[in-house]
Order: sequence, then structure tokens, then C-alpha cells
Amino acid sequence: MRKYENVPGYSLLTEEQKQLLKETNRRHQRAWESEKKKAEHSVEQMKKVEWDRQEKCLKVYYEKDWYHYSLDGSWY
Repeated sequence: MRKYENVPGYSLLTEEQKQLLKETNRRHQRAWESEKKKAEHSVEQMKKVEWDRQEKCLKVYYEKDWYHYSLDGSWY
């Protein structure tokens, strides 16, 4: 099982940003009804994470797509 610490870019995040990533990803996982979708958006499938200063959000890149994780805990 891959850990957040192994995702490229994670070590560059602040503690608050790391917490935002973990909490939002947990909710994001619960929102998927399909086990396939859950697997596609797991920590194991994260390819990169970065903070976007201008948009004030995390950009989380997966194998097949990517999402913004906003400060309010939403994603799009």
C-alpha cells in the first residue's frame, strides 16, 4: 500500500496542505460508488500533488485524470 509520503510533491506541502489532501481524498473516495473508480482515485494511483498559489488549491494528478482540492474540502 502506497503512502501519501511517497507521492511526488507531498514533501513540499505545508502541514495544513497535507491535512487538506488527506481529508479531501478520504471524502473523495467515499463519494465513488464503483469500486473501480475508488481504485482509480486511491493514493496508489496518485502521480503528483502540487499547491497552486494563484488558485489556492491542491492539484492532485492521478493515472487517468486530475482534480482541484479546494480549501473548503470540495473537489472539481
